[in-house]
Amino acid sequence: VLLLLLFFSSQPFNILFLRFLREEWPMQDFAWLFDFFSFSYIVCILMVPMTCLKDGILLMRRVFRKKGKTPEPWPHAGIVAAIVFIAVCGAAIGCVCAAAPPEVRTVELRVRDLPEEFDGFVVVQIADLHASALRGPEYAAEVARLANEANPDMIVLTGDQADGTIGSCRDVLAPLKELSAPCGVYAISGNHEYVPVKQNWRELFESFGVVWHENETVQIRRKPDGATIWLAGLPD
Repeated sequence: VLLLLLFFSSQPFNILFLRFLREEWPMQDFAWLFDFFSFSYIVCILMVPMTCLKDGILLMRRVFRKKGKTPEPWPHAGIVAAIVFIAVCGAAIGCVCAAAPPEVRTVELRVRDLPEEFDGFVVVQIADLHASALRGPEYAAEVARLANEANPDMIVLTGDQADGTIGSCRDVLAPLKELSAPCGVYAISGNHEYVPVKQNWRELFESFGVVWHENETVQIRRKPDGATIWLAGLPD
């Protein structure tokens, strides 16, 4: 019962908290509460399948026990303690990995009929940044530094840039104004831009010099009169 109560209250609490969060409120003062319920939600997600497996095994023991034979004692307390321990450790490892410095991966793509002058065209994709007061502006600053160090021709931010409201995330996203690429910096929304409510992220990102590119197409050129490729932007 306590597990279900925590599961069904933790994530809705965060959504309602962000929905009614006011811009003048210092998000840092509430970060620990937001973090606690997010952590609890992850713990519950990990505990649910393990608890169902435990109960399933217990049920099978009772259904297929030999007639007239008393089943061996079932160590409920020990198993429950083990499930809680595994879930808490798993959630803690996940949170540590999420807070770790961003990882850079290099992928080479082969595109049929790509114009010759786009051979070696470098695109930096920044996905699932999830900037928030919990991470602070240092995380976005590190992302911007790594992106610029790749000497990209174009940078694209492909959704889930922030967790929270525009007011609470404005400062932590501000380092993105350092992003620079000769063919432009473009962004689209992910599902987190609609939680807790759809907001006008376009104005914020364009104040950083990032083109908000939803339901639009644009021609990309490396040279003024050279060949072109098309960039299409679709929201979540």
